[in-house]
Amino acid sequence: MSDFTTPTELIDALSKYFLPQIFQTEDFQSFEAGLTVQFRSLAAKCMSSVLEQFDQSLVANKPQGWTIHAKEKRTLLTLVGRVEFVRTCFKDEFGRRRLLADELLGIPERGVFSQGAFLWIATQAAELSYRKTAKAFLEQTGASISHVSVMRVVHTEGKLIKDSKAIHTKISTEKLCLETDGVWIHLQNPKHRKHALPRSVYELARQAQSFELKVACLYAGKIKEKGRTKRLGVSVSCSDSVADQFWEHVFEMICDDFEEQDIKHIIAGSDGATWCSGEHLSKFMSRSVQIEHHLDLFHLMQAITKAFPKGSAREKARQLAFLGKARALSLACKQIATRLDESTRKRRLRELAVYCENHRDEISACPPSLGTMEGTIAHVVAARTKGQGRSWSRAGAEAMVLIRCRIASGKPLVAPVRNPFFTEQQLQAKETYLSKLVSSSVPLYEGHGWDYPYQVNTQSLSTAARYVAHTE
Repeated sequence: MSDFTTPTELIDALSKYFLPQIFQTEDFQSFEAGLTVQFRSLAAKCMSSVLEQFDQSLVANKPQGWTIHAKEKRTLLTLVGRVEFVRTCFKDEFGRRRLLADELLGIPERGVFSQGAFLWIATQAAELSYRKTAKAFLEQTGASISHVSVMRVVHTEGKLIKDSKAIHTKISTEKLCLETDGVWIHLQNPKHRKHALPRSVYELARQAQSFELKVACLYAGKIKEKGRTKRLGVSVSCSDSVADQFWEHVFEMICDDFEEQDIKHIIAGSDGATWCSGEHLSKFMSRSVQIEHHLDLFHLMQAITKAFPKGSAREKARQLAFLGKARALSLACKQIATRLDESTRKRRLRELAVYCENHRDEISACPPSLGTMEGTIAHVVAARTKGQGRSWSRAGAEAMVLIRCRIASGKPLVAPVRNPFFTEQQLQAKETYLSKLVSSSVPLYEGHGWDYPYQVNTQSLSTAARYVAHTE
């Protein structure tokens, strides 16, 4: 309808239909619950009827040369419940099976969920467990699904996000901030599915039973808003791959979300891990782009807090770090460590000294304001993947974090679409039809010359008899 308003006649008819129920119940809560279920059922039946009427209109206006092959039933789980409808299967001029209604409406092949239901499940699963998401879908639509179906939706959405291309407006900025870090995800182990591991045992076996998921966060800068600092143009993503492939993924993020030719300066921050260094990005960026790598002060201050007890020694160490005097801080740690007996504090002082020596070029005075990666890791990744004995497969963890990164970046999730191209079977049917047509299209002759091919009929005659020389 042009004004997008509900017809008054329809409202009156529905009111008369549901009026006896409120007299029978005399309870608004019961009436509301019953009305919700019945409206959902009516919406599903209405959608089914509309789809079948749309298919009938396609039958009445089918393309020339197409024939009706069969009637096929399709069931979709939608946001209004289970929708069942019958659509026509055509055969086109090349003998290929064509479901025209599915093609025009963009309904994916062999899909159980509609696009709306698919995105709803993926969004809910980003916050709830798979079983709770299945239960919420049952309450929302009245259709029952399993937690395994929810898991498959998450895996599919993760693949769609990885394969998707940016279609939004790119951000133009000369300075770009980049923060990278890794988070350890507990891997699923079939041997421990029936009982929970103690925390101490988990920590001892963490390297063997966990894997590191690499996370990158890009943003154009920061502004003050309502007393808090807000990042502009945030783009978060992750990758379960080696360092080179991860940085190639970061470069693709930059090309998708920012005007690459406008970038002149990239400020990269990390915790000092080898694969986190922004120097890896120089392989993909233009040589005119200046890449400046800084050590994240959060991790440096964390190491100082562990190495020095409360007091003046800690404050002096903090001042040396803020002034960018990494060598002086390293020497101070070594001198204090030599006067101590073997202890935990001596080991931490030595670790801090080595940490400062390895990253002395990345510890600078008045470093740029970065330090938001830990919050991103905590709220985007760890809030859903860690804690409460959770464990993941590598593909499942990456897919889940990709969905949460997509939501945190303010980007819409990717809905599955019908493949616009023909399948291999359809292409083979066309080639077979054309090969038969070419081999049998040589005109017959009677020994006294031949005229141009005379086509009697395109369908009723056999292929060999369609092209025959005609003489007066």
